[in-house]
Parts: sequence; C-alpha cells; structure tokens
Amino acid sequence: MIEPINFVGAFRQRWRLVVVLAVIGAVVALLLPTSSSKALKTNLKWETFATVGAPASSGIIQGTVSNAQILFYANTFPVKLAAVNDVGMKGNPFVYAGGMFGSAVSPNLKSPYPTGPTATSGSTSKKASAGLITLYASGPTPTLAAALCNAFAKELGNTLEEVAAAHSATVPTPKAGGSSTASDGSPFAATSTGYQVVFPGTPQLARRINKPLSSTTDSHKFRLLAGLLFGALLAVVIILVRELLNRTIRRASRAEVHFKFPVVSEIPETFPPDSSVVDVVDRPTSPAAESYRKLRMSVLFESMAAEASGASGGDQFAEMFGVASNQRETYSVPEPGSRNVLLVVSTIDESARTKVVANLAATYAEAADRVIVVSTGELEVGTTFPADDIVTGEVTPADVESRLTPAGPENVWMLSMRPFMRNSGQLVSRSKEVFDAARSIADVVIVEPPAFLRFHHGEAMVHSVDAVLIVAEYGVTEAGDAIDMGDVLRRLGAPVLGTVFVGTELSASQRKILEAGMAASGRVRAGGDVGELDMSEDDELAQTEKAKDKVAVDSAAELHPS
Repeated sequence: MIEPINFVGAFRQRWRLVVVLAVIGAVVALLLPTSSSKALKTNLKWETFATVGAPASSGIIQGTVSNAQILFYANTFPVKLAAVNDVGMKGNPFVYAGGMFGSAVSPNLKSPYPTGPTATSGSTSKKASAGLITLYASGPTPTLAAALCNAFAKELGNTLEEVAAAHSATVPTPKAGGSSTASDGSPFAATSTGYQVVFPGTPQLARRINKPLSSTTDSHKFRLLAGLLFGALLAVVIILVRELLNRTIRRASRAEVHFKFPVVSEIPETFPPDSSVVDVVDRPTSPAAESYRKLRMSVLFESMAAEASGASGGDQFAEMFGVASNQRETYSVPEPGSRNVLLVVSTIDESARTKVVANLAATYAEAADRVIVVSTGELEVGTTFPADDIVTGEVTPADVESRLTPAGPENVWMLSMRPFMRNSGQLVSRSKEVFDAARSIADVVIVEPPAFLRFHHGEAMVHSVDAVLIVAEYGVTEAGDAIDMGDVLRRLGAPVLGTVFVGTELSASQRKILEAGMAASGRVRAGGDVGELDMSEDDELAQTEKAKDKVAVDSAAELHPS
C-alpha cells in the first residue's frame, strides 16, 4: 500500500538537497570539457577549393568588379543553388553543400588552403597575387567536390555578368581596356567584369572533412543554467522516489486507517530535538508537554476503542435501512481505579514508545499520583533464571515495594519483572499477580514490553492490564506493521484505548516561538543543549535554578536512558 504523499512537507524537509544538487550540477557542468563544435554526420566527406577574383595588377586583366562584390554574391542562395543543380544534386544547397561559401584570403592570416595557390600553365607556374577569394565546396567524393567547386565558380561569374549587364543598361560606364579571355589554367573568365578563376578546383587537392556545427553548449551561461536545472530536477526525482517508496506512517489519520483504532492523542515533535528530553519534566510549557497531559485525560475518561471500520460505518446494508452499524456501547465515565494498569506497545523498536512511557509517568507524578513503571525487557527470550533468585508463591504488595527503584522524579519508581519469573514464558500466568500487587501500592502502573511484533511479551500481558495504548511514530512506524499489529490485538480481544501518534511536525511559527521562549529563559543554547541560567543575575536564584535543572536532567536520564 502506497501512502499518500505530502509534497509540500517532503520538499520543506529536504529543500537543502535541491540546493546542494543544483550547485553540484552547475559546478560539474562548468568543469566538464567540451569542444567548440560538434561533428555533423554527413555524406559530404570531401572538400576542395578554387581561387577566384579580379586582380587589378596581375598582368592578366584589369577588372571592374571588386573582391568585396565577388564575396557578396558568392554567399547568395541562388548562386549556390545553381551550382548544386549543375552537378546533379537536389535539395537545399546549404545541406548538400554546406561548406560551399566564399572566404576572403589574406597572406597574413592562417587558412586551411594556400593563400597564393599556384596556377599552372604548361611547364611554367606562377604565384597568384594576394587578396583573392577562395571558394570551397564539399561532396561525397573528391571528383564531385571539385566539380561542385568549379560549378560554383562558374555560376558566380555568370551572376556577376548578369549584374554588370543590368547595371550598364541603366548607367553608362567606360569600356574596360580590352576584352578578357580565358587564361591558361583558368577555364572560366568574365568578359567585362574582370572576374576570373585563377585556380580551379581539382580532385587531387580534396581533403577528408567532418562538417562542424557550432554548439551553444560552450556558453558558460548556458552550461551554468543547464547544470542548475539538471541538479534541481535530479533532487526532485530523488525526493519523489523516496516518498513513493516510503511505507512509513506520516499522518495521524493514516495511523487510524492502518491500526483500525482511533487516535486518542497526537504528540508534536520535541523541539529543539533532543533524545534525552522528557518534555513534561524538562520543557513543561512546550506543546509536546501539554499534549502528554491531554493523553492522561484520554486515559482517565475516554471510552475504549471500537474497530475503526465499524465506527466509520462499514456495514452498508445496515445503513441502507437506517440501522446503526456501530455496535459500540453507550459511553459511560470509567470507574475510578478501573485503569490503573496501562500497557504501552509499539510495532517495532520505536524510540517514541519509551518517550511516551516517561512523559505519561511524569504527568501522573506532577498530579501527586504514585507511579510504577514496569519494563519486561530484562526477561530475555529463551533465558531461564535460577529459582533461588525468584519470588515463588503469591506476590504480595510488600514483595513489590521492596524491589522498587526510585526513577528520579518525585512519585515515580521503576520495577523489574526479573525477580518474579524464571523466564518470559511466565508472563502469561504471573504478570497479573504482580500487577495486582503493584496497583495496591500505586495509583497507576505503566508497563512497557519490547517490540510487539518481534517478541511475545505484549501478547502475553494484554489480558493482565486495564488498557492498551498503541504508539505510532512519525516516519518510523510502517503501514504493513501497523496493519499486522492491529489484527493481532483484535484477535486477542485486547482492551485497546487507542493510538498515540508521536512526532507530528511543528509549524515554522511554532518553532520560532519555542526558540525565542527557550532562548529568553536561558535554558537552551544553540543545538538544543540544556544550559545554565545567565550568571549575571542574582547568584542565589541562578544556583537554585541550576540545581533544579540538574535534577530534571537526571530524572529524564533514568526514565529514558539513551
């Protein structure tokens, strides 16, 4: 059974995890090595180049078009599309020939291609002048790459001629000195613009490539935000998974559902947290201390529990005819002394069980009632003690009184079952006799057995006591164990009063009030430790209060050893 998730409470408890993982994610994202680009998987594996331009003093031609104009038109979509179509490719030229664009070449800059490519004419070679334009194109093979590069150069020249012709039709321009013709090694040349292919693309100069894609992941801002977001999301996932897998009870209403007994008292958490604190003794004005006092009222006056399913109207047939399905008897105030012996049990070893015993005993003691706290934990399962050490025969009040140990607080004593039985198996036959003798010398007897589902002590004593209190602890008691324990108690016909739900979280405002109050009293320092009063006050008063605090702490330690 999956417990309902309290998302707000879960994130309020673990918000630090979100912050920590977000910061770690951001740091890792910034430290991870990344490249400046990504390799694009493509069929354009080869790249080659051609050099074009309109050199003014190359000795070949005096051009009327500038390199800036050539570079501009080289980067236009129509020129690239025409070149792609010329070699039989289809589709977007930026996809099929992604590397095909113009690039100004300067002899002072490093370039993947030579800035002054050699134009060969027969057995003579000469250096092309600087300041030309390098066109490069990609293809699946060296031959196609060279063909595409040359088609690019050709279509660029055609476009320049069309632009020049359109311009000359509207604006008279002086004729260029002489007509241009194709030079050796340059199969394409312009007739009036001065544009020429100084060096065509060749398969021999093609090289293997991986087309780079620029990546935004190298941005520090992007990586910082991505790391923060990833860390925060990871923390949220961890919190949700923990909550989904958490089978513990975290609400009083769920305790009632699983145990099928009503919750007679809801005890808030001890704040500041301290396992050695007995709230009624050490923090008598705290919400927890007052809740334990209300628990005592429930023990004195509340009616015994009926099964929750009956109390909530589980018989639909009876309800259809207006017959009450709850068979609980009409409430009547319990007779004085009818609940002198209380059995406090829990499913497994919840620390809250001992805390409830100690605080409940303290509430009776502050009302001037005599309290005996009985623990059966010393009766180890499977251990038999020597008969000489055991009280045989009838247990008298004198036998009990002679074996009481002061617990520290006034009116509270401890009693071990060890002197009255040889082993834990005698709890069934001897415990009632011991409790009857104890009730004659005390106002209330509180019995604490070990874990109910692990040991038989609790089951052995359910018919020797007047009432049973079930302790469920926030975030500790599991739903499955609660169901099992409730079923066992009902089968045994145990006199269950109800469930005590311990550890309910205080609100932020309640915590602030407690911190402010305890800080003002000087009883608590940072961390929740019991401290001395401010010695700048009257020395005699301070020493008196200090002595009282020490007695309270010693009493808490005896009632609740840690």
